[in-house]
Amino acid sequence: MDPARFELGQTGIPVPKLDVFAQSLLDTNNGVDLEDLVNGLNMEWGEEYLELDGSTDVAWANWKAEALEREGKSLHGWDSTPEKRRKIWQSTVSAYRKKRGQGWKYNAAHVTRFWRRGQRDPRRRKGGF
Repeated sequence: MDPARFELGQTGIPVPKLDVFAQSLLDTNNGVDLEDLVNGLNMEWGEEYLELDGSTDVAWANWKAEALEREGKSLHGWDSTPEKRRKIWQSTVSAYRKKRGQGWKYNAAHVTRFWRRGQRDPRRRKGGF
């Protein structure tokens, strides 16, 4: 474990730095968690801090598929075809995607599913959660 890739969370537990965590979600094409992260933190800084050139990690996808097969789990809908990271990121942070993420509960007072317009960054709050 590279200590430069971790920081202490509000409770003192080491957690991956935000850019490291976001990059891992992007590399493994974990769209659900990536979308939750973007919506939860109203992130749009990926163009500057993430490695968006190239494609998702095909070796990881193949490893995951083999692990699922060994466990006898279905690979229905599984696709290990590499996708462009920049395309995934731009789609995830688009205004359309953020609005669509709110679903039928769309509220114009919210920028994302979890983020109200004008809200301060929750990571900057003092005193815990």
